[in-house]
Amino acid sequence: MSCTEVMLKDPILLRPDTTIKEIFPIIRKIGKRYLPVVDENNNYIGVFSSLILISMLLPKSVQVQFGKSNLDLSFMTTDLQELKEKLKEHANDKIKDHISINAVPTCTPRTTILQAINLLYRHQNHVVVLEENSKQFVGVITVKSIYKHIESA
Repeated sequence: MSCTEVMLKDPILLRPDTTIKEIFPIIRKIGKRYLPVVDENNNYIGVFSSLILISMLLPKSVQVQFGKSNLDLSFMTTDLQELKEKLKEHANDKIKDHISINAVPTCTPRTTILQAINLLYRHQNHVVVLEENSKQFVGVITVKSIYKHIESA
């Protein structure tokens, strides 16, 4: 069996010129962590992550320290209104300026299900399915899509 049998063929796709104010309610509503970004020809560009929105709420100095050990920010105070204002500062930013290019593994429709499961496990992320030797977006494989197809088998 190949990825074609277990992938989601119609996930929500974003365009590079989508703004932060447009994407915020979408991410909040659907609760997805990563959303694929494709151009007008359906070529895969990268992903927009809900964690990017979270990073916008942090001070710039903390963003620079990404991936480093946890910082103690207990001396800093903020409230929800301040966080809302901070997000508003980025409201008109285009997501193309904030996408991750290599954050999500890719495979082809011919990739075996076991290989896709291994990618899910190793990267702890969904897998984007692209046409072979192309950037043409075909679908997404998620843990949920694997479970759904196993259950319905």
